[in-house]
Amino acid sequence: MVEIHCKRGTADQWREEFTKEVLPAIREAVQKGDVYTNFTFLEAPLPYQEVDFILIYEGKSFASLDTRRNAPHYEIMFRRLGPERFAALSKEMGEWEEKVTVRILRSYKVQ
Repeated sequence: MVEIHCKRGTADQWREEFTKEVLPAIREAVQKGDVYTNFTFLEAPLPYQEVDFILIYEGKSFASLDTRRNAPHYEIMFRRLGPERFAALSKEMGEWEEKVTVRILRSYKVQ
């Protein structure tokens, strides 16, 4: 799970670029199914909360974390956008973020 708190006044810009460039790459990575099996994108319902967006990535296992590599959607974006545009987009979106928190959660299926 990734929690993103944007700098004041930049959440709309972040959402626009995320929806345009990042989300399609995540969806493609989910379709491949080699690392991600599902993805959920949530927005804070009220302004000025501590978190603007929550990204929940679901995977088959934690095994993909054992290998040092870029996130699957970053690899797809790099291929689609090219190195210069990918770097510029990453920098731009990073400048809009105040705080990013990554948490690893494990869910259990009740049988």
